[in-house]
Amino acid sequence: MLKPTIEGLRANLNTDNTDVMVTAKVAVDSGYHNQKALAYLEENRLDGYSADTGFRSRDPKFKDYKEHKPHDRLTSTVRFGLADFHVDLDKQTCVCPSENAMKLKANCATLSHNQFMQFQAYEKDGSVCSQKRQCLKNENQRTPRQLNVLIGTTPERNTGVIECMKQKIDSDEGRTT
Repeated sequence: MLKPTIEGLRANLNTDNTDVMVTAKVAVDSGYHNQKALAYLEENRLDGYSADTGFRSRDPKFKDYKEHKPHDRLTSTVRFGLADFHVDLDKQTCVCPSENAMKLKANCATLSHNQFMQFQAYEKDGSVCSQKRQCLKNENQRTPRQLNVLIGTTPERNTGVIECMKQKIDSDEGRTT
């Protein structure tokens, strides 16, 4: 939808054969933060700004945002974290806090620029587990618990339109636009 929106703005705002989009700053919702939309902005030499879904986690102004989020008074349990699982990367094994072995889902999965070893609980164990409330995001969840264990990172790709937009949005000018 970005291209037809920009073209519609051009058609409505251009006067005397002057392209107003050449000097405009185009700030778009994070829903437009994808390869195709960002390539369109770059190809048309538009000064575009589109935050990715993780931009707040990189912004120092939001470092303590979770402290101000309302806490559900009915949620009294804390979900098990990585430290609660017994992981042996050399043997590629994982045992959950209830002492159930988990299956190896992937020995090296890449998400963003991080590499993870992924484990998943067996469905039969989750249905009868007494610690289900501390393990799953929602005790009515039907999918088994998964655990990602960071094992490395891949080299940064600093040349693609997505990485360039992240750098632009993280700049002082990008944060104020």
